[in-house]
Amino acid sequence: MTCRFRALLAAVCLLSCSPSERKDPTCSGNQPDFVVTIRSELALLPADTKIEVNFGGTQQEVYALSENVRHQVVFCEGTTGGAGGASSNEPAETQAGAGGASYEDVAALKCDLWTRGPAEVVVSATGLTTKNKMLVPDSELCTVEEELELERATEKP
Repeated sequence: MTCRFRALLAAVCLLSCSPSERKDPTCSGNQPDFVVTIRSELALLPADTKIEVNFGGTQQEVYALSENVRHQVVFCEGTTGGAGGASSNEPAETQAGAGGASYEDVAALKCDLWTRGPAEVVVSATGLTTKNKMLVPDSELCTVEEELELERATEKP
């Protein structure tokens, strides 16, 4: 086969692949599968905010804002509240809920999820409705980004 024919054959094969079969060559595997940002209608997230991540069929990891626990899959960093409760984009001095960081002034959480596949995320906190979201990897992206906003829970009469 000539070089010209090989190049033509390679181009035809590449173009015949569907977009879902193509892999982004810039994805090194050093990126999280998902980045989830969690906010609430309230100025700050309640101290008992919990993020439950179910993945891999039977595995689960729970991140609690007020706890100092080492995680393997879920890594969150808090964004502090600004003046008057307005959120600033400045990260907390240390990770919220880890290393003795203050969890009392967290306006939002940005969580990297290293699940190696689909994941179900359940976010709960006192006074807010529980949010449930199924996350599915996208073959076109290295990392899928998702924003979840927790709404005030309505009181039942």
